[in-house]
Amino acid sequence: NVTKGLGIITTPYLVETWDRLPVVFAKNGKLMTAVTKMAEKEGIKILGLYPKYFGGIALSKMPKDPKGTGPKGMKVRVPGIKSFEKLADSLGYLATPIAFSEAFTSWQTGIVDGVIGSGAEGYWSSFRDLAKVYLPVNTHLEMWFLYISADAYKKLSAADRKVLDDAAAEMEKARFALAPTETKSYEDMLAKNGTQVVQFSAAELKAIADKVKAEVWPILRKDYGEELFDSVTR
Repeated sequence: NVTKGLGIITTPYLVETWDRLPVVFAKNGKLMTAVTKMAEKEGIKILGLYPKYFGGIALSKMPKDPKGTGPKGMKVRVPGIKSFEKLADSLGYLATPIAFSEAFTSWQTGIVDGVIGSGAEGYWSSFRDLAKVYLPVNTHLEMWFLYISADAYKKLSAADRKVLDDAAAEMEKARFALAPTETKSYEDMLAKNGTQVVQFSAAELKAIADKVKAEVWPILRKDYGEELFDSVTR
């Protein structure tokens, strides 16, 4: 079984804004120190980070209380991961865990009214014909990793390791710079395609984040381990 604590990176509002990204995911910070150690236990050597986008909610119509956290009266597909299920509940939606392979058909046939778990890029790629409304509420920071087998890395010469490390560092730096504008470009593409992209103020986003933290974080804290969770969130 994969170390459960690795799921901590899916914690909603672990990162709330782009400005906080390099702070929370600092190479020698508490989060990455813990994640690196857990990955090593799985035989994985993390070379660098590849931030993709902030997540949001794509829907077939405008929900009730779109900028708040009251009951929406809408059912949304979520990944089969507790953090996303509890996030949807906290935001006022009825969470329905469905495999990604079945998400489009489930939405198209009305089993669900939308999806949570991706961001503008993902929704543009897979759901742009169904998404009539997009709420960029920064549900989670989609973070990918550049990695290699730890055993394979150890077998490399120091010179070859440096090549990999330097390439990963360059790619990481580029992604940290590009991710915010790339996310915005996909939101614009959705809008041009006819999706109503709702704009949120910093205060509105903070109110949503505060509620989710109060309701969802205590649950995830127990799942991922109180010591680990507290060390990266306090």
